Amino acid sequence: MKRSRLNYLLTFLFLLLAAKSNILSSSNLLWFVTLLSFFFVALKYNALTKKELRIFGGFSISFFAYILIRNVLFNSLPMPFLVSDVLFLFKFLFLSFLFVAILKHETSQNIVKVMTDLTFISFFFFAFQLIAGEAFFNLIIMLHLTPQDPPSEIFANCLVFTYTKELHDYRNSGFVWEPGGFGCFLIISLMLNLFINKFTFDRSSIILIIGVITTVSTTAYLALLILLLMVYRYKHRKVNFGVIFLIPILVLIVLKTPFIGEKIVDLYSSDMDNLENIEHLSHYYDDIEMQMRLNRFASITYIYDMFKHKLIFGISNMYDEVMNKVYSVNISNGIMDFMAKYGLVGFVYLMSCYARFCKKNVKYIECVVYCVLIMIVLGFGSPILTTPIALMFLFLPYYKFPELIYVLVKKPVQVNIEYSSVN
Repeated sequence: MKRSRLNYLLTFLFLLLAAKSNILSSSNLLWFVTLLSFFFVALKYNALTKKELRIFGGFSISFFAYILIRNVLFNSLPMPFLVSDVLFLFKFLFLSFLFVAILKHETSQNIVKVMTDLTFISFFFFAFQLIAGEAFFNLIIMLHLTPQDPPSEIFANCLVFTYTKELHDYRNSGFVWEPGGFGCFLIISLMLNLFINKFTFDRSSIILIIGVITTVSTTAYLALLILLLMVYRYKHRKVNFGVIFLIPILVLIVLKTPFIGEKIVDLYSSDMDNLENIEHLSHYYDDIEMQMRLNRFASITYIYDMFKHKLIFGISNMYDEVMNKVYSVNISNGIMDFMAKYGLVGFVYLMSCYARFCKKNVKYIECVVYCVLIMIVLGFGSPILTTPIALMFLFLPYYKFPELIYVLVKKPVQVNIEYSSVN
């Protein structure tokens, strides 16, 4: 198999594992087989050099010391909680590391390429969903690829597309667990594509933007606005008073748009009402054998009230086992979910690695700030920070990228570079 095709396949598998929606990501056996395949490919192509081993070895030692110290000194939880954190290292973090170590400077290009294809494919499935939702849902179930057994009455997945009947009839979930999650994947891919193309829009950019529109996701729309602002500021460094005048108008438009501003206000009000009546609601959900879903704002309040200062270092990857001893709830805020698992310290470290990567691809600190805001918006609206597509930013800063040469000298040059990890 040609290396380019192999990289495409590895990226496709990587994204499917990150999607948290299909039989590949839900089966520990299939995950292990896929991870093992990544490992053998890394060995075959000599991707695990001494520098790579030093990178992941140092990271693993630091990670293990971190979770061990916090469990002994602050949390004192049973051994299964510590084991769960160690498994997270080898299941999610090792996968992200192997993916980046194999593809190195081609990581961004392959993410964009595969995401563009998957997004284009989703348009056809989404059209069938809109035209014949019930028949389309039954057809997907007949393929026996949906991870639930017995099959869910509302959720169906066929690897490259997800349809949640009744909840997301008019929204595109793509291959991810829900439309908001798909929107996060699209925004990250669009940002990477803009990095590669020096902030110019191409065919892939257009497809990814259309994909974002079809998700009808407040989170993705807000992130897209910040991304477009970053593109403008990257290309136009002088202060434009006309744009400054338009900013408050755009803010008002956003606040008055039903599926953005009004939705945020309604969501906040609903969240606060649910928290005030959580005891009554929890009994209702217990009776129907379901978890009570806490939305973005309620998730922040509930987790903070539950753990308070322990959020500095986090609780555990299995923090929900502690949390649900009081009420059985489902958290939807990705930032609080990450902080409950690995603390404010872990969150700051992830964001610093991500910012380092972005700084390598943009010329201005202002643009790095926009990049960080984008990830915060995505994390606030969706539990994406613990998925491989976000965790890969822990390792991407260690690699040089060929497109940087143009940015640094402001004109194309021909150079030969040995791509390898750097300290």
